[in-house]
Amino acid sequence: MKKIQCLLAGFILSSSVCAGEACAAEVHSGESKEVSQKALNHAEEPSYCQSLQPSAADRLSLPEWVLGSGSVLKRQGCWRSHIHWGERALEEVRKGKQFSQERALLLSLASSYFYLGEYTLCLSFAKAAETLSDPKKDWRSIVESLYLQSAVARVKNDGRAVSLAEEALTIIDRQKKPAPFLRGKVLYNLAAALTDGKERSLERAREALMNAETLFRETGNQYDVVRTVIRLARVSYLQGHYNQALTRLNGIQFQLGPPRTRMLFYQQRAKVLLAMKEWQKAEEDAEKAKELAMALDASKDLDRIVLLQKRIHERSTVISE
Repeated sequence: MKKIQCLLAGFILSSSVCAGEACAAEVHSGESKEVSQKALNHAEEPSYCQSLQPSAADRLSLPEWVLGSGSVLKRQGCWRSHIHWGERALEEVRKGKQFSQERALLLSLASSYFYLGEYTLCLSFAKAAETLSDPKKDWRSIVESLYLQSAVARVKNDGRAVSLAEEALTIIDRQKKPAPFLRGKVLYNLAAALTDGKERSLERAREALMNAETLFRETGNQYDVVRTVIRLARVSYLQGHYNQALTRLNGIQFQLGPPRTRMLFYQQRAKVLLAMKEWQKAEEDAEKAKELAMALDASKDLDRIVLLQKRIHERSTVISE
C-alpha cells in the first residue's frame, strides 16, 4: 500500500509541480532530478539566514535537521534556504523509502513555497503529502494538507477555501484527543478565507480568530498569537473600526519577532493610518513594510505594498483589500 501511495505522490508532483521559472525538482519514481531555482538562490538571502545554515555535522542527518530547524528558517523568512536543504533532505528520504519523513518534508516545503508566492508548487506538495497519508494514522498530516490547500484556494479566489478548512476541522473533531494548536492553525486559515475569499463573513472570521488566539495563548505559541492579532486588526479595519484596529496593532508593536510578522504588521497599520488620514505615519509604515518584503523576496506582498504606497501618495482613503 505504501509503495502505491508513494508512486501516486510522485505522479502528482511530476505532473503538476514543474511549471514556471521556479519549477521544483522533477520527480520520477520518487527521486528528484533537478534543484529548483529558488533553492539555488538561497545564498542571496540576508546574513541572518546564512547564520542558520546547517553545520557539517547537521548535514550528516539532513532530514532530521530540516524537520527540526525548518520552523526556525520559515519564521525568519529564510524560505529559499529552507527549500535548498529541504529538497536535498527529500531526495535522501525517498531513496530510503522513509514515507513518514517524506510526508513531513512535503508539508514543510509546501508552506515555504506558499510564502514565496509559488502557489502551484505549494498545492502540489500539499496534495502529494495527503496521498502518502493513512486517513486513520496520519490524520494530522491530512489536516495540515487541507489547510495549505485552503490557503492556496483563498489566494486564487476559487471558492473552496472555506469548505477545505471546515473539512479539516471535521477531521479534528472526530479524534478522541483534542489538538488545540492544530485547531488554532485551522481556525486561523478559516478566518483568512472568511476575510479575503469569496465567502466573506467578517463576524464569523472575528469569532474564529478570537477562538484561535485563545488556543494559541493556552498552548504558549506567542508567534501565532501575534499573527492572529494582526488578522483581528484586519477584520476591524475592514469593518471600519479603525481605532479598534489601531489599538490591537499598537498592543503588539514590541512583540513582533520575525521579519514576515513585522512586514505584515507595518503593512496593516499603514492601511489603518491611511484610513485615519495620518498620511505621514502611513507612509513611514508602508516604507518599512516594503523594505522587509524586498529583503524576504516576498514578491506577492511587495506588489500589494507598492499599490498601498500609491494609494497613500494619492491620499486615497477608500478601503483596500
